Parts: sequence; structure tokens; C-alpha cells
Amino acid sequence: MENQGGKEGKVKAMDALGKKGEVPRRAPSLPPLKLLVIEDDVVMARNLMNLLSQEKNPAFEVEETDRLKTSLRSLRRYMPDVILLELHLPDSSGLETFLKVHANAPAVPIVILTSTHDEDLAMQAIKRGADDYLIKENLDLKRIPRLLRFAFERKRAQRRLLLAEARYRTIFENSAVAITVTDAQERIVSWNKCAENLLGMNRQDLYLRPVRSLYPEKEWRSIRLRNIRQKGIQSHFETRVLRKDGEVIDIDIAISVLKDAEGMVTGSIGIMKDITERKRTERALREAEARYRTIFENSAVGITVTDAEERIVSWNKFAEELLKRGPEDLYQKPVSSLYPETEWKRIRSCNIRQKNKPQHLESQMVLKDGSVIDIEVSITVLKDAEGRVTGSIGIIKDITDRKMAEYALQFAELKYRTIFENSAVAITVTDADENIVSWNQFA
Repeated sequence: MENQGGKEGKVKAMDALGKKGEVPRRAPSLPPLKLLVIEDDVVMARNLMNLLSQEKNPAFEVEETDRLKTSLRSLRRYMPDVILLELHLPDSSGLETFLKVHANAPAVPIVILTSTHDEDLAMQAIKRGADDYLIKENLDLKRIPRLLRFAFERKRAQRRLLLAEARYRTIFENSAVAITVTDAQERIVSWNKCAENLLGMNRQDLYLRPVRSLYPEKEWRSIRLRNIRQKGIQSHFETRVLRKDGEVIDIDIAISVLKDAEGMVTGSIGIMKDITERKRTERALREAEARYRTIFENSAVGITVTDAEERIVSWNKFAEELLKRGPEDLYQKPVSSLYPETEWKRIRSCNIRQKNKPQHLESQMVLKDGSVIDIEVSITVLKDAEGRVTGSIGIIKDITDRKMAEYALQFAELKYRTIFENSAVAITVTDADENIVSWNQFA
């Protein structure tokens, strides 16, 4: 029978391995930190070397020098991650020591080693760019590795932050859209050059200006109704802003609310794009479409529009009356169904799709009741920007009465010619100058 202690030991071992029996993962190995120690106190230098040699994750690769001159040479061939610096060296002393080292390694964090009576000097070095300082009289050697790692990480974070800020500033200043930044009181505190150009304003006009003053009152009320502060972000929407000269322009804007770590609103970013020309074009297009629709609906001729597959997709009221067909007889019906088969073949033979100008034809169309009328049709092929056929427009005029009149005239002329030629008396015809211009066989 297994004793209780054995069971307990197994449980503890399993706990150590984890719930699924897995061996706990080790922390990933960190690359060693390169440290340059500039210290002329041999004992202090030796103690530091002994201490840092015991560090494992990360380990320290240490180089030591006791002169400013040799340390500057070291910096030229060995760029460290961290520098531990004594300000008073045999060949340099005081703040000047720090300034020369810092000038040769501006991106490297520097921790100052100083004495109690030189603490003010160390503070001056901090103000000029040093990262931290240690007082030798109160030195806790065990804290040094942690302090050096912290100085390195802090400097690296600062570099990343500066890089991110530089990238942001480059994007901000060179953006092709206007950008404004407001504070918690909705006053403009930052903007780019494009914003100045868009609004026709300069720094004097914009700095601490209430952002609501950029909008007509009606537009600002509409923006307020969007509850952007509660949502946190509002994707693109269209509104209008006021330029300095009073001109109202159309814009597309996206607004993002800025908040701090506690969720308190600290401001907002607005990204604006001028769409005045686009809106003007859209208005002109709507007006043109309205004019087209007026002409289309009130025209005294029938008009049909087909798609690329030659199916009827639009027509006017006159076309319904002319063809005696309703919407159910026209929509999506092949336009070929409006023509007698022989007429459609004749139209097809004209290769209208290959020609780049309207084609005028006389033809015939079939009414809903099956009767046929004579028509004159003008067909224009519609194409897109790439030259692909997207449909056609047919303008149809009923010429049945005209054709009947032509047939009647031809019949009358035929009767006249028969009587003229077969008369049993001589007939002559003269012009205005009494010259004979026509006569019959009997004459």
C-alpha cells in the first residue's frame, strides 16, 4: 500500500510540471549588454567587474578604461549599450568629462558615478542628458545591474518614441489632407500646412480657436447629434466648413477622439478633405440628369434605351403610346422583338455597333396588336471609357402618315402618266418661258 507521503510528493511534482505535465518554460535568453566602465578607482572598477560577471540574463560584456582619452578611443571601435562614468579622471574632470563622452555617444545611456560632495555636479549632468547617477558612499552594488538595465531600456524606449514622433510629424506635415488637433475644451492646438491652405488661415487665426467656429451653425448641430465623444470615432461623413474669407466649402471628414489612460477625453483629431469640386460636379450632374429626364419624358418622339445585351431597360411615355405597349411589354424585352424579322436582319446588316456616329434609318415596328407601322429611327450606340458597348438609345418617329401620303402621290403620278401617255389627243407642257418641256406620244 502506498504511503501518504509518497502521494503528496507526486502531487507536488505534478504541480511543478503544470496541469498537463508540461515542464515550465524558461524565460527567453536576452542578448548580453555591452558596458563601458570609465573609472580610475581600481578597487571600485574591480568590484564592479566581479559583480557584473555574475549576471546571466542578460549577461554583461564589460570593457574598462581609466582615462578620457582611452575611453573616447574605445567608443570609436566599441559602441556600448550603457556607459558607467566617473566624472573625475586623471586627464579630465567635472562636467566637461560627461560632455565629451556624451558628444561621442549621444544615443548611449550614461550613468554617472559621483561622491556625496559632487551630487550637484551629477544633477547638472542629468540636465545635460545623463540618464542617472550613483553616489559611491551609499552604493548598493546589488542594485547596479538592475539600474544599468533600466537605463538601457529607458533609452531604447525614448529612441523608439522619438522615432515614432518623427514619423508622425512627417506624415502630419506632408499629408495631402488637412489635419487639425483639438484639446479637451475643443480648441485647436495643432494643424498642418494643408489645413491652413484649406481654410485660408494662419497660426494667428487657428491657435486656440474653438473648432465649432469653423462650421456653419447648422452643420455644427448636425455633428453634435452624432455623439462622437461617446462613440470615440466617426468614420467619413460629409459636412461644410467656413474659410477665413467667408466662403463655405464642402469637406469629407473623419474624427477620432483622444483619451488618456483613465478614459478621459483629452482632445480629438479631425482629418478633412476638400470635396467642393466633387460636390459641384455632382450637382451639375444631377441638374443635367433632371434636364435629360424632362426632355426624355416630354419628348414628342418615342425613346428607348437598351443595355449591352440589347434588352430594353428604359423608355418614355411617348414610346408606350406609339407602340401601344405597357411596362410589362417593354422592360427587359429584346429590342429585336419590336421589329419584323426581315427589318431586324436589315438593321443588323448595317453594323451599327462598329460605327461611331448615330445611324438614321427608315424601318417598321410591330405594335402590341400585331399591326405594323412605318418609322424613322435614329440609333446611337453607348460606350464606356474603355470603348466597350454598354447599350444604345433609339429615337423613334412614326412616319406612317408620311409614307401613306408618299404612296398616294406615287399612285396619282402613275395615273397622270398613264392618261398622259395614252391620250388620243396631242398634249404639250411648257415652262414659264413658254418653252416646251414635255409632250405625249400622240403629240
